[in-house]
Amino acid sequence: MTSIKLWGVGTPRSFRPIWLAEELSLEYELLPIGPRTGETQTAEYTRLNRKQKIPFLEDGEVRLSESLAICRYLLAKYGNGSVLAPDTPASKAKEDEWCCYIYGELDETSLYVMRRHGELAEIYGASEQVVASCQS
Repeated sequence: MTSIKLWGVGTPRSFRPIWLAEELSLEYELLPIGPRTGETQTAEYTRLNRKQKIPFLEDGEVRLSESLAICRYLLAKYGNGSVLAPDTPASKAKEDEWCCYIYGELDETSLYVMRRHGELAEIYGASEQVVASCQS
């Protein structure tokens, strides 16, 4: 039986550690809970992850949230050279630069726009077209 457990499905962020685990040929247990379903707010899940977010990893005593942190951990612990990883301070910094850009500029911006014109439409105004374009 594997010690690796991954919680989360249905989002690009949840897919990242699953994809890496597959690339590394790891055995893991997938617990397919989704965002905004109430599954992340149960007492059991909250004891594991106070942030109540997905993805989440448990590997023995190690418990991590945030897809980038989970992927970096899996690669550092289980990487076997089959997945290209930066190996110098400069290449690690360049990867961090791109990851931060993707999260900050692309991912978070789309989520903000969707929330602003979807869930907060009574404040900012509804726009089904904007929300739909951010979801695709």
